[in-house]
Amino acid sequence: MKLYRPVGLYEMKKILETDCKAFPPRQKQQPYFYPVLNKSYAKEIAFWNVKDKNSGYVGFITEFDVEDSYIEKYDVHCVGNETHLELWIPAEDLHNFNKNIVNQIKIVDVYYGDDYKGLPPRGVSGFKETDVYKQIELLQNIIKYNEFDFYGTVLVEWELLNLNLLFWKSLGVDSYLINKIVEYLQLTHKCFISESLLK
Repeated sequence: MKLYRPVGLYEMKKILETDCKAFPPRQKQQPYFYPVLNKSYAKEIAFWNVKDKNSGYVGFITEFDVEDSYIEKYDVHCVGNETHLELWIPAEDLHNFNKNIVNQIKIVDVYYGDDYKGLPPRGVSGFKETDVYKQIELLQNIIKYNEFDFYGTVLVEWELLNLNLLFWKSLGVDSYLINKIVEYLQLTHKCFISESLLK
C-alpha cells in the first residue's frame, strides 16, 4: 500500500538519519502514528506546517510503500471529507511498521514558509555557514574553485542538502549548481528527493 506522511523540518531530519528507512519513535504524548492515504490530504496538513515554528516553517510530504500483508490489519479512518483518510498506528507498533516499509521513504513535495531558516550544518568541514541564503552562495564558491572540496561538502552535509535543495531551487539558483548537488547526492546514494521534483 502506498502511503503519505506530512512532516516538519525536525521529523524530516530524523527520517534522513535512518537513510529514509524509518519514521522516528513517537513522543509520550503521541499515542498514534498517522500515515494518510492520499497526497491531497497530506498537502493540506503540510500547508499548516509552513506557519508553525515547531515544524521549522516547512511542510515536507513523504511517500512510501508498506507491505500489503502487514498493513491490511489496520482500519482506514475517515476524519473529515472523503479525502481525509488515514491509518491509526499505535505508537508501540511503529517499530514493526517501519520494518514493513518497502524500499525507502521519499520526499515527493515540500512547502516552505516565509520564515524558513533550515538547520545549521554539521560544521566538521569548512562549510560552517548557518544562513540558508548564504549557504548556497558558499556552495557556488566552493564548486567554482575546487570541485573535489564540493564533493566532500556534499558527502558531509547530505542531510542539509536534502532539506534545502528544493528551497534553493525555488529561488532560481543556477541549474548547474543544483544539478551538481543532485549528481553527487545520487552518486553517494543519499538523494531522497523524488525524481519528479528534480526536473
